[in-house]
Amino acid sequence: MPIYEYVCEDCKSLFSVIQKMGEDAAVCIFCTSKNVKKQISTFSCADSSSGFANNPMPSGGFGGT
Repeated sequence: MPIYEYVCEDCKSLFSVIQKMGEDAAVCIFCTSKNVKKQISTFSCADSSSGFANNPMPSGGFGGT
């Protein structure tokens, strides 16, 4: 399920909600207002031209070698 970001028009809080596509707008998790506005979310991705593939993640897990 996608994560949607909302801003409450009443208390001005920004919050995220996991909800199904097409589901009704969220309710503010701070003040329970229904006066919320969905925000435009951005995301990031990397491809081989960004150098990400040339810098692999270290192996070994938590602080491993």
